[in-house]
Amino acid sequence: MEINEALKTFEEYERKFQSISYVRFMREWDMETSAPVEASSIEANLMEYIEELHYNLLQEDRYIECINTLMNNLNEVPKNWRRLVQDSYKNRALLNCVPQEEYIRYQTLLGETHSKYREAKENNNFKIVKPYLQGIIEFKRNYIKWVDNLSDAKGYDVLLDEYEPNFGMTRYDEFFELVKSEIVPLHKKIRDKKKLYNTFNKIELTSEQKTQLADYLRNVMCLDKNKFVFRHSLCNVTMSCTNKDVRVCVDYGQNLKNFIGSCLHEMGHALYSMQMSDEYNMNSIHDGASQSMHEGQARFFENLVGKSFAFWQAHLSNIKKICPQLQDVSLLDFYSYMNECDNVVARIDSDELSYPIHILIRYEIEKWMFSNDFNIDLLPQKINNMYKEYLGINICDDRDGVLQDIHWYLGAFGYFPAYALGNVYAGQLYNTMSSKFDIKKSMQSATLDDIAKWLKTNVHTFGASKYPKEIMKEATKEEFNPNYYVDYLKEKFGRLYEIDMQASTQNKRMDEITK
Repeated sequence: MEINEALKTFEEYERKFQSISYVRFMREWDMETSAPVEASSIEANLMEYIEELHYNLLQEDRYIECINTLMNNLNEVPKNWRRLVQDSYKNRALLNCVPQEEYIRYQTLLGETHSKYREAKENNNFKIVKPYLQGIIEFKRNYIKWVDNLSDAKGYDVLLDEYEPNFGMTRYDEFFELVKSEIVPLHKKIRDKKKLYNTFNKIELTSEQKTQLADYLRNVMCLDKNKFVFRHSLCNVTMSCTNKDVRVCVDYGQNLKNFIGSCLHEMGHALYSMQMSDEYNMNSIHDGASQSMHEGQARFFENLVGKSFAFWQAHLSNIKKICPQLQDVSLLDFYSYMNECDNVVARIDSDELSYPIHILIRYEIEKWMFSNDFNIDLLPQKINNMYKEYLGINICDDRDGVLQDIHWYLGAFGYFPAYALGNVYAGQLYNTMSSKFDIKKSMQSATLDDIAKWLKTNVHTFGASKYPKEIMKEATKEEFNPNYYVDYLKEKFGRLYEIDMQASTQNKRMDEITK
């Protein structure tokens, strides 16, 4: 096959794959927002045909020939397609190691597990979903064995690589050791101190107020309402299939602080998807550079912007118009409220300082899951013990422990560490951004247009056409550096709680975020 024919063929297949992704996208959206509970198991069986179709497309001789041609002539492939070609070649080869019947059975299992997980959580009973989770873990353990000869990554690294390419346990271990040595001790000192502010924690908003608040934040975030849908759901999630169709769900049951944080977090994901180049709408490049990069955008707006003093200088007065319950609350008190170290059991509701510790727990659990010592019967107690060790929290039931997050029940092992890595990316990007323009002034503006434009040019527009390492190096002019993020946490919370903590680097630019 000639190179030009191969490129044309590849584009045709990408369009087919994106069409299948659209079916998955619509089903997932429906399941999160409006599908009846009883629909799950039936629809899982119906989706079996879609998954079989996808699998068979990847095995077609014409597709294999075109992928091989492109890989053998990679220098002739347009630069913005090279990563996709490489990833497609690798993923097809990896999938080819999985027996077709096992692949289809696994996809069906995931569909069935979704409803069982919800039933287990509602009944606070892990046993309801335990055999399904056991099946998912067994598939993943077999998958690691099946791909052993084709993947440079080994063991748990195979799963980590799916969410952050070329960032395995060695580098994650180094980062989480930094969390253990720097953040865990600070957190222990703070959780024993008096709360900063809790007078208005019990203020409750109506659903209408939350909808108005979300719409206000959407406008601040520069999200085009003609390309954006917002709904409330039991889970906080963002979905997109093109940059013209981006959808967000946020849990309306959260308190004010967590609702604002969730809106900004999911809208950060949405902005990333919306600002990807139009040319990637019909192929798999319409995706984040990695899950960590996507989380980096979300955590940037949730925390570095949404919990800054500068942001609320501009927006608290407008929020008070929507929420008159806040009329007598001062700016300083509201800032303290937004940055309270609550040390709650729920990861999704955790404060900025506690969050990486929640991820540390899940990272260590996942490493254990894929070791020879794993026993699913010990999983609930293992999680409870680690919460006590690292956060000083006693977990009393399955709902708050082993059933807290849905990720494992979706087969998403290796996902949690990407959350923590996203925070690091956010800190490093903030550091660079603040050297390019007055970011504090931008956060005090009516909209975050300057920040959105910088991120579009330097991060968002590329989608998945480049690897995270490339994007970060080009955007920040330096290699991966977790110290900006760790210093930021130490300086901010050390100041808020009057604890003297020495920064681990001499770079103090991050200090301005809490001045």
